[in-house]
Amino acid sequence: MLKDEWDLIERKTLNEAWNRVNLNRENDNSITNTDDSILEDMNEINEQQEMQEDETEENIDVENDTGPSHDVAFHALEAALKWFEKQTESDIVNLLQLKRIRDIAAMKRKSCLRQMKITKYFKPN
Repeated sequence: MLKDEWDLIERKTLNEAWNRVNLNRENDNSITNTDDSILEDMNEINEQQEMQEDETEENIDVENDTGPSHDVAFHALEAALKWFEKQTESDIVNLLQLKRIRDIAAMKRKSCLRQMKITKYFKPN
């Protein structure tokens, strides 16, 4: 589990973190950093990165409020299902879950294509 999380960290992020640590050490005349000071530096770097990620996520959320259409989602899930069926890691449980998600997209796609009755648009008070 930890290995999977470690693999998700981008190389660029690690390089930036180590560069910041090295800059802090160069700015500090004493090379004798204790474990506590290194931890403080790393925590500060993590907090800065989290703030940057939060700002980036907020910008993405504002831009993509609508999300993909039901039709686009359905076609993407169809392609994902075909791809996943050919993978050696695929198993019946994951395939069924993916098919169920695809079916949900298909139902929503179908409901959007169907003409609605005019009474559907009026809500009783």
